[in-house]
Amino acid sequence: MACTRVSLSLSKLQFCVTAVLFLGSTAMAQVGLSGINRMLYGNGDVQLSDGQDAARQFREEVLDVNLNWNRFQMNLAGAVYHPSEFPDGRIQRDQQIREEELIRRSLEWQGPLLVRVGHTHTTFGNGLGLSLYRDDQLENPLLTETLRMDTPSTWDNAADGAYVEYSGSLFGVKALYGESDYYGVLHAANVEYFHPWAMIGASWIAADDVIQDPVSMSGQHIESIEGYIDGSLGPIAFGYNYLGQRLLSGEKNAGDGGLASYATLGTDLFGWYMQLSHKYYRMAGDKLMLCNPPIVQQEIPTKLIARKRKQTNFQDETGLQLDVSHYFSDGAELQLSGAWASQIDDGSPLPVMEESFAAYQEYTGRYSRELSGERHLTMTGAYTEETAQVGSGDWYRKVGLGASYLTPLSMLSLPGRAEFSAELMNKENLDNEHENLASLLYLDYFPLQSLSLNLTADYEEESESGDDWVYSGELRYDFSTGQFLDHSLTVFIGDVRGGLVCSSGNCRLVNPFSGYRLQLETRF
Repeated sequence: MACTRVSLSLSKLQFCVTAVLFLGSTAMAQVGLSGINRMLYGNGDVQLSDGQDAARQFREEVLDVNLNWNRFQMNLAGAVYHPSEFPDGRIQRDQQIREEELIRRSLEWQGPLLVRVGHTHTTFGNGLGLSLYRDDQLENPLLTETLRMDTPSTWDNAADGAYVEYSGSLFGVKALYGESDYYGVLHAANVEYFHPWAMIGASWIAADDVIQDPVSMSGQHIESIEGYIDGSLGPIAFGYNYLGQRLLSGEKNAGDGGLASYATLGTDLFGWYMQLSHKYYRMAGDKLMLCNPPIVQQEIPTKLIARKRKQTNFQDETGLQLDVSHYFSDGAELQLSGAWASQIDDGSPLPVMEESFAAYQEYTGRYSRELSGERHLTMTGAYTEETAQVGSGDWYRKVGLGASYLTPLSMLSLPGRAEFSAELMNKENLDNEHENLASLLYLDYFPLQSLSLNLTADYEEESESGDDWVYSGELRYDFSTGQFLDHSLTVFIGDVRGGLVCSSGNCRLVNPFSGYRLQLETRF
């Protein structure tokens, strides 16, 4: 690492002693208990990145508990992996992760101030400078080469240290001091002023050993200062965020840095809502591990297009997004969106739609309508063009169409409802005119409010897994035992095509899988 880390974490023993004292001191008082327990078991074959199949059996459990007493709240979360569900790349073929770990713990007091020690998730503004959050759908990207055994298969960049927050009628303040697997010591402060027509904020963030390269684990010392405003004047809503960065040390020359800006302008006229967004990102790192800037494009144009799609380059990219939506009096809704992005042309802050600038453009539309008899119709369409890589000579066009129809099954003398859905996508290499076709057919059946069944048929021409057609089924049943325990049991059997799973610009690769999975989620 570029800098020596200073440990701010409470040791496990210290925290467990604190927990015992906390519970002991409240033994005679009313303690609120809530939480969730997730158990997962899977067995099958997974296709590794080298194209070889490997037998996989995984067992996971995560227990997340909240204890509340008066103004105090304690959170404890532990994980058990024997081994993890996501082995490819993170561990070698002959290795297994078998680990039990206390993955999160915090103790907080809520009074005029919120004071917390332990793990903290928080976001400054819209996440351009700092966004510490958890997402159970994303694998930790740093585990790809580092073989870490103390972090779960999710994205969680929480700071471990001390946090203070005040929120009043005129202004709010946040202050944070901690560390994470993704950075060394983090200092951060944020202040916001609340005006009747606008919220104005400013932030200062400094962190050493911010991970830039998951392979070498090289780190950089980065300082960021940001200012932002979000407000509205009559029918006009607006927002602007500017972030300036300085690189104090690291593999690059000290003094280098970056900047980023994000702006929105929206209006609602005669039932039509329109919003224009603009991004200009020249950050110090391709994806800093302590922020989550807006991506300025649709997360999922269609499910098929989203499997392999454009990912934001936070070091060198500018883009625009225009969204238009309207709700009709007959229960219909229309959503239209266009997005354009490219590397930055120093002569203009607007995207350049040329292959040499890694251009990307996307147009999507969605129409949905409530019909009589509790029926619902949805139609979607998307068109995208993008450069696979600058200088590669590969320019791809994707066209996707989809529709779904939800209807009761009383006409067939069957209980419940069913939704029939289909997608079709054509991918064409514009340089050599080679085309690939993909389709997705799925049926969701809801015989009871607490019971659902999904059947999926997935076709992809010349697929990387070698299987043109794959099939799967998933059953979910929600039930309760006693007054305070709610359960959700999910049974999956069949094949998973694989591809990207993205959330707010962060993505992980799901490898092709064939087998079955059982998951039991219990809330209390």
